[in-house]
Amino acid sequence: SSHTNWLTDGDFCKWEGIDCKLEPQVIVGLYLPSNNIGGTLPDDMAALESLQNIDLSGNAIQGSIPDGFTKFDKLEQLDLSSNSMTGIIPENIDNISSITDIILSKNHFAGSIPDQIGNLQNLETFDIWSNKIGGSIPANIVQCTLLSYLDLSYNKLHGNIPQDIKSLSLLDLFAANRNTLKGNLPDLAGSSSTLSTLDLSDNDFTGTIHSSYGEFKNLKKLDLHKNRLEKTLPDTIGQLTNLETLSLFQNDLTGTLPDAFWKMTRLTALQLSSNEFSGPILDDLGDLTSLELLHMNDNKFSGTIPTSYVKMTNLEVMHLQDNSLQGVIPDGVKDMTE
Repeated sequence: SSHTNWLTDGDFCKWEGIDCKLEPQVIVGLYLPSNNIGGTLPDDMAALESLQNIDLSGNAIQGSIPDGFTKFDKLEQLDLSSNSMTGIIPENIDNISSITDIILSKNHFAGSIPDQIGNLQNLETFDIWSNKIGGSIPANIVQCTLLSYLDLSYNKLHGNIPQDIKSLSLLDLFAANRNTLKGNLPDLAGSSSTLSTLDLSDNDFTGTIHSSYGEFKNLKKLDLHKNRLEKTLPDTIGQLTNLETLSLFQNDLTGTLPDAFWKMTRLTALQLSSNEFSGPILDDLGDLTSLELLHMNDNKFSGTIPTSYVKMTNLEVMHLQDNSLQGVIPDGVKDMTE
């Protein structure tokens, strides 16, 4: 742990991890990540009323967020991730109207996301990944129009995703995987053109994959695995030409793969196993030469394995078992199949 000059009689602005503003001399930043700090956060931290940035991530801090934290009316960034903190997100979190980043991931926070979250008009990052937070996603979270990073994954959230989530036009990442969310997938037509990651896997979503998902030209990861999605894939999915990971395994999807699949030439991982896909395996899939992982097992694919698969020289793992394939395995495929 680094604690240079701490608790000395010298200038506290020279203490390790302290950032000061002069004239008047006040503490505006507290940066002590991965410093083996234990115990709880003291209530009298509220006396540091000029704080703009707090980074205490990667320590062993326990206890709850002190009530005094909501008095930091100048605070912009709060990072308490990777600790052992408990308690709830304060209901009056909206008192910190200046805050842009709330990062509470990898703790043991419980309770629910307070409705007051929608009052944080400057919020850009809200990351509560890997906690024990339940309840539903507040509908008014869509009022945080500057949100670009929204990670709600690995919690106990339930209910539906607010349909107006598409109004968050600046979203780059939206992850709500590993919860118990249900209902139809949100129709994201006309929403963020900047979205690069959409992960709603391991929930209880039903219905179909909307054709609007093909609008995300910058999308690199689409993960919807382990839900109860059904029917066929939309033809528009082939428009995701920047997609690198497509994970749809363990659903109830049916039909043949769209002809436009071969256009997603940047794919490195394609996981379609444990569905009800049928028909021949497209010969054009051999044009996905960036593929490293291909899982198409446990479906109803028929026909033969196309010889074009030998062009996928980067392929490391290919699973095609438990289908209705016939014929011989092409020589080149034998060499690279696990």
